[in-house]
Amino acid sequence: MIWAIISMMCVPGTKLVTSLRIKDLKDRLGNMKPRIIELRGKLEDAEGEYETIKTKEEALEARLNHLRDAVRILESLLKEPTNSGNNSTNERLQVMQSVEGNA
Repeated sequence: MIWAIISMMCVPGTKLVTSLRIKDLKDRLGNMKPRIIELRGKLEDAEGEYETIKTKEEALEARLNHLRDAVRILESLLKEPTNSGNNSTNERLQVMQSVEGNA
C-alpha cells in the first residue's frame, strides 16, 4: 500500500520536473533563434561567394590553358626552320636566346 502511495506521488513530481526542464529548453531555444537565423543568412552569403569564386576560377583556368597553348604554338613556330632563308632563322635564334637569357 505504501508503495502505491509513493508511486502516486512520484508521477506528478516527475511530470512537474519534466515540464520545468522543457520550459527551460524552450526559453534557451527562443534566445538562440535570432543567432541561428543570422548564421543561416551568413551561410547563404558564403555559399554564393563560393560559387562566384569557383566560376571565376574555372574561367581563369580556361584562359590559362588557352594562353599556354598559344605559347606552345609560338615556341614551336620559333624553333622550326623556315624555307624563306637563313636570316629569319638567325633572327629566331636571337629571339629565343634573348628570351632564355631574360628568364
